[in-house]
Amino acid sequence: MPTDWPAEDLEEWFRSQNWLASRYTTTTVYAGPLVPAVPPPFCYHVTLAEREASIERRGLLTGEEAGYLTSGRRDAGKRIHVCFTRKAAVEWAEDENPLGGCQPSQEWVMFKIDRAGINGPVFRDPASPTGYILQARRVAAEFLEVVRRWTAPSGPAPA
Repeated sequence: MPTDWPAEDLEEWFRSQNWLASRYTTTTVYAGPLVPAVPPPFCYHVTLAEREASIERRGLLTGEEAGYLTSGRRDAGKRIHVCFTRKAAVEWAEDENPLGGCQPSQEWVMFKIDRAGINGPVFRDPASPTGYILQARRVAAEFLEVVRRWTAPSGPAPA
């Protein structure tokens, strides 16, 4: 497999093998098998607080659908990323620091997602020890609830 493939071709090749690939840089790709997961009654999603009103109005969308990318990575905008526990969402924001690292000193918001609003399969995120990916491109607003807001350069305080 050529390493200079465009991101879309690379992702499609892995998908044809029943794997998920995310290109982080021109030389770094995270890949892993598509491992289905059964979500608990509630999942959690973290994003910039400035997007709260839009999410409450339009529902939770992929970055591509919403027209913005929190992480700045185009491949991440193709999916909705969640954690299965509030604690894992906090640890993800603090320990892995993918959001705080690219958006320091911003105000953040955490949404609780009712499983009833998740349409389609859920998979493990191969780039995260605590993350999951929704195949759905939208979660309707009536299944979302804000459970936390914070401002901190290095992520939220422990839950």
